[in-house]
Amino acid sequence: MYHKKYWPRLLSILCLSLYALCLPSLTWAQSARPDYAIICPILGEAKPILALMHNKHQQHRGELTYWSGQLGKQRVVLLLGGVGETDIAVTTTLLIETLRPKTIILAGSAGGLGRHVHVGDVILGDKFYLLNFGKFSELAPSSDPTLKNPINQAKEQYTLKTDKVLLERIAKRSQQLDLSAHNQYGRIVPAKVSVDSIATSQFFPTPKMDIDKMAALGTKTIAMEDASFMKTCWMLKQACMVVRGISDKLGAEASKNPYVAWNKRNLRVAMRNVAQVVSNFLS
Repeated sequence: MYHKKYWPRLLSILCLSLYALCLPSLTWAQSARPDYAIICPILGEAKPILALMHNKHQQHRGELTYWSGQLGKQRVVLLLGGVGETDIAVTTTLLIETLRPKTIILAGSAGGLGRHVHVGDVILGDKFYLLNFGKFSELAPSSDPTLKNPINQAKEQYTLKTDKVLLERIAKRSQQLDLSAHNQYGRIVPAKVSVDSIATSQFFPTPKMDIDKMAALGTKTIAMEDASFMKTCWMLKQACMVVRGISDKLGAEASKNPYVAWNKRNLRVAMRNVAQVVSNFLS
């Protein structure tokens, strides 16, 4: 039997131990429950947004890296979500279940298709196609927005849409932005912001099979995470949107032309413009 004079000390040790166990989750939850959260797949895509954030603090939870701070007039959390469908689904689920932000923005780079799409252009996604799932009859999409999962035969979404109110708000706020121009084929081309559909593929570089599907669908933008991100938010009833900057052009020509090929310079141009669009929306 412990002497009664030891009980206060034992109680203090117990309380400190419980506090230490709870500290990681408290740090994550109290880093502020933001109105907005931003997910960037990789650090190179996050840097231009981080440069615009104020009072930011870098933190870690397990293998996740995130920053809390202020962007525009809003308190935000920015996470590195990882590349591909699986990583982005896990990160988005953790973010929703832990912080419950008002809106999540997936911000990153993308490939562009066609002569009217230029490096530096910003695409606000309104409809999302998952190219690696389901069947396309003669490269044309089904009229049914769901397709059977070949494993369990259950119907699943292959086309997802952004909330119209969110899309209209960010599109309206972006109309007057003066975005960074880009040297394209030796001439300066001004960047633009447009609302368009985005395809998702797990292949990089994008194979001809997926480029043909994009042409059939009429979509000019492709990335690796969007459909999975949108489906996760749809399943968990989370408001969300996608903002992508064109960092490279698709096809054989792009692989030989540094003006439109994927490289660090073009990535910086694309993400500077994405950062401007997102920051302006939150101001």
